[in-house]
Amino acid sequence: MRNGLIVLASVAALVSPAFASDFEAACMEGAPDGVDEAGAAEYCACLADETHGNEALRAELEASWPVTDLESWQADLSADAGNAAAACQP
Repeated sequence: MRNGLIVLASVAALVSPAFASDFEAACMEGAPDGVDEAGAAEYCACLADETHGNEALRAELEASWPVTDLESWQADLSADAGNAAAACQP
């Protein structure tokens, strides 16, 4: 039984990091067309870190996706959401 639990824990540790959070996945889906996927993934991971634990801020950002025009999107965000977005700009 002990060996079975170790195997399960090892498999879970290997598989879990491969899946982005729901927030990151939504961010990726909401990225503008033509955005480099690797850059978007890095940006979305940063945005997830910047908003960790702030569900209201995450909800605001998720409601603002998909992004069709970056300038308009940023102008429409609250100050807190705008600060989080700006902190993750490359």
